[in-house]
Amino acid sequence: MKENKPATSNSRQKWSHMNPNSTFKVSIDRITIIADYLTQKFDRIARDTFLKLPFIVESGDGFKVIDNSTELVNEGDNQLVEQVAYINVPRFQENKIRIDFNPNHSMDSEAGKWLLDFIANLESKHFTRCDIAFDIFNYEDAKNYRVWNFGQSQNLYFDRNLRLETAYFGAPSSKKQIRMYNKLIEQKEDIRMYLLTSKIGGD
Repeated sequence: MKENKPATSNSRQKWSHMNPNSTFKVSIDRITIIADYLTQKFDRIARDTFLKLPFIVESGDGFKVIDNSTELVNEGDNQLVEQVAYINVPRFQENKIRIDFNPNHSMDSEAGKWLLDFIANLESKHFTRCDIAFDIFNYEDAKNYRVWNFGQSQNLYFDRNLRLETAYFGAPSSKKQIRMYNKLIEQKEDIRMYLLTSKIGGD
């Protein structure tokens, strides 16, 4: 008879011996900043300044900052470029500006340097969201990890062979949420990698 063992969790941790090839990497994956900014001033600067820069394009109700120094990647009929940040006026928040960006992407490019300088000159700024990524390479037991907190929701998604693909711990609207998935499926690389992303704060 097969013994059903509980999954590794934050309340019961029984990790197997680490593979000598196992590696871990921790990084900030996304930051959202809100700052004071007169809406009329933003509309004027966006029209007179932003769109004159070669690395800013209109997108939705805001503007995308892109890394135009990299080569375009063709995907079907679409040409993809590295997005550095997204800037807009948040809904129902007059005289505020919202910036979404990944500090690990293209910060050394012309667009990235412009973005960092733009943020540095903003007044009364604070972050409302921070995603922290834990990259776990070559450690199979990572897929068995579960997070248990009283009253916390969890959603598990499996493939047709009942193998876990993605797990969410905590609601998207909550202050904290953990998402775990096998990035091998996404990247299709010859390396087994599990990614834990932890969201702190909320928009």
